[in-house]
Amino acid sequence: MVNGNVSQFSTSEFGKEFEPILRLDLTEEIIDRIKVLMARGKLKPGSKLPPEREFARLLGVGRPALRQALKALSTMGIIDSRVGKGTFVSLSTSGLLTAPMDFMVLLHAVTLQELFEVRKVVEVELAGWAADRATDDDLLLIKSILEIQKMSLDDSETFLEEDLRFHRALSIAAHNILFTAILESLSRLMTESRRKLLLNERDLSNSFRDHQNVFREIREQNRAGAREAMFQHLDRVYHNWEATQKPKQKGVRNN
Repeated sequence: MVNGNVSQFSTSEFGKEFEPILRLDLTEEIIDRIKVLMARGKLKPGSKLPPEREFARLLGVGRPALRQALKALSTMGIIDSRVGKGTFVSLSTSGLLTAPMDFMVLLHAVTLQELFEVRKVVEVELAGWAADRATDDDLLLIKSILEIQKMSLDDSETFLEEDLRFHRALSIAAHNILFTAILESLSRLMTESRRKLLLNERDLSNSFRDHQNVFREIREQNRAGAREAMFQHLDRVYHNWEATQKPKQKGVRNN
């Protein structure tokens, strides 16, 4: 409750995390403070953040700096704003699991080459685990995605959506929540880059055939084959980017 002009939020309520910020890198410091509050359970999934004016006052920072930090947190899915209600810590756990990687990329330059190198390490192994662990339901989901992709070869936006769903479905089929969290983070970082890649591909059937090859090996429970098919897919996509985008674009950040 708010009585008159008395704020419902106070420094003592949250503790030293709301001492005035003195560091020059305000965006990173604000994000760090909020991370600490989450780690200590003072801000939990569903918790409402103080109003912007009060939040800025408690942190001892300007509202523009606070807005920048909140925008970064919103992009990562850590918080969400509800019109007329305020800003809340997201109820989803995936954003919290992938936050460290997102923090790093938002605050530092990361090249598309670096992202592809990570994808090759993660997704090749992921395909192998999917070949070992995929259930009938997992296979049905992947098959349904491929059917939509087949009908979307002339629609790059729909194909991109299904491309993201395909790789996500494989992470789910691996039945390891950390695989899913890591891939979710990589997918958000690479969405715009992947859109450019697909727009540059003259024939989307190349990616579709790659996906079919990966699926076939997973369905046949061929771990080595699934790993090789995924490696060949990522390698082809990377070299396609290298031939089209790399001369024009040295590094990519998705904010």
